[in-house]
Amino acid sequence: MHNSFYQITGGSLRPGAPTYVEREADDILWKFTQSERNNCDVCYILAPRQTGKTSLINKTVDKLRSQPNICVTISLQEFGNIDSESSLYLNLIRSICKQVLDIGIIKSGTKPVNLVKKLDGLWSKDQNVQPTVKFREFLIAEILKKINTNLVIFIDEVQGLISWKLNNEFVGFLKSLTENNNEPTLKQLAFVLLGVAKPSDLVTNYTYAFNFGKHIEISYFTGDCEPLQAGIKTVTNNPQKVLNAILYWTGGQPFLTQVLCDLVARNPQILENTDIEDYIKKIVDDKIIVNWRRQDQQNHLNGIDKWFYTTSPDQKLTKLAALRIYRSLLGSGKGAIKFDEYNSLHWELLISGIVKKEDDYLKVANSIYEQIFNLNWVYERETFLQEDSMSQVPFSTIYNRDVFILIDQSASMVRKDADTGEQTRYQYLEEVIEGHINSILSETTGQEKICESVSVYFFSRNQVDDYPIKVSDAAQVQSLFLENKPKTKTFIGPTIDRCLDIWLAEGKPKNRGAFFIIYTDGLFDDEPRFENCLKKACNNIEDEKTVKFIILGLGKDIDEMSFLNLYFNVNNRLPYNVFVFNLVNEVDDIIQELERQLVDDPSLAFPEWVKKKYPEFVKKVNAPR
Repeated sequence: MHNSFYQITGGSLRPGAPTYVEREADDILWKFTQSERNNCDVCYILAPRQTGKTSLINKTVDKLRSQPNICVTISLQEFGNIDSESSLYLNLIRSICKQVLDIGIIKSGTKPVNLVKKLDGLWSKDQNVQPTVKFREFLIAEILKKINTNLVIFIDEVQGLISWKLNNEFVGFLKSLTENNNEPTLKQLAFVLLGVAKPSDLVTNYTYAFNFGKHIEISYFTGDCEPLQAGIKTVTNNPQKVLNAILYWTGGQPFLTQVLCDLVARNPQILENTDIEDYIKKIVDDKIIVNWRRQDQQNHLNGIDKWFYTTSPDQKLTKLAALRIYRSLLGSGKGAIKFDEYNSLHWELLISGIVKKEDDYLKVANSIYEQIFNLNWVYERETFLQEDSMSQVPFSTIYNRDVFILIDQSASMVRKDADTGEQTRYQYLEEVIEGHINSILSETTGQEKICESVSVYFFSRNQVDDYPIKVSDAAQVQSLFLENKPKTKTFIGPTIDRCLDIWLAEGKPKNRGAFFIIYTDGLFDDEPRFENCLKKACNNIEDEKTVKFIILGLGKDIDEMSFLNLYFNVNNRLPYNVFVFNLVNEVDDIIQELERQLVDDPSLAFPEWVKKKYPEFVKKVNAPR
């Protein structure tokens, strides 16, 4: 690797590096370290690889050390393999002691106190004291009470906690420090956590909550990025124009921007009449995109690629669901979707680095990624994950299913609501269901489809037709609605029972799962029978992913809480969680809604509207039982 003005090798920028570009995160982090605190405080920076997290810390620590503050920097990678809580907290407090000892601020007379030696003598004394208690008490008594200044502890590579399976307990411990009002010295203490991890990865047990601290986002490069111009001034008289063309391709991704700046700076002088956009495009094509796996010496592009196939078995479905969202970004035309901070799949894409958040929207991170991680790449990754997942876990994907569509035909469907505008509920549903059926019939991956046709039933009376209507083309929906007008009561039992019998006789023996998608505007007149059908389904399966009964509600008459109690099995009425409830107008993509039911991620269980409208219910469900 040649010497370069730019940072094109792995690792972080040193303090004072000439190509360091300040971003909003610099100012936010600095203010966090300087703010007055009433107690211990925490902030966290969770971002993809090679976005400048550690460089930001190096710059901040260098600046802090010119003030009367004590800074400690710890990388969890240095600890190797941690196999217990005791080992984790001992290694943490030893690292803190060593760095405080090097500063020499704690003294006995004129000599620095050997905190490490003192710690080693105390740590092993009482085996009945929890390691978190030992850590806290030593930190307070031997460090905080003796330094008379602030202590900022930077902990990098926090994703290590996840592999050690100590993430929940560590987050819980930090939260306890922030809530401790009995020890005034804790206001001298602040933690800064950094890593490549989703919030839902750091807290996987709902007895803990990641609802404290400040999240600092690291943005990509924007504006004139003056520090980057110095290196390309050697080959052009218009460095800003060249840099703008570079940023167009990199989207401001920090490492990729430095790499492309270096490629330009190593080229001959750019002639005055050169078309800059074409010039930069040719460099991008020749030096980055073509044979990208071979040319990517610093594992930047390959790292993103591996994120989606080098993964544990229980994460494969999550990766598949995240790729579906990414595919919609590539193919939607609008190129952006609203970011939901509670959506683990959105975080999955963000932390992979393949997308970025801009003005609260997710979009493909840059034009280079769009060329490399294109629809063909998505297809390859989906095929790999799909085949691998299906070989390990039956019914773990949305494919190879019997799909039953059940449509409420009760008289109340002629009513109008604010959500349906000038249309009746029934008229409104027609277009929704046509779109849903079209998506279901069109969805494929590799050689797999969800189904060749869907089975449609209209329900209202306390009886049922012998056979469902087979729909193999969504265009059939319009005529079905014309032929089946709203009628009387809302009896679901006979219809859902018939659908279940059909699946048990035809689908299950052929190892097909099933989705029962029910569109309704209220409670059922035979709710006990509906519940009995759910129990009947549970008695005929061994895995709750085999079948899902998905109610999509419409209109102001929906008893949301009744359905939510059944959805989250509050009273343990069902042996398996096979029932799902959502609102028609909260489902942007029926395929994503189906996939969400099969992903082993508790953070995805609650639709966003439930969290906002029923926070006490969410708290009740999440409480340990």
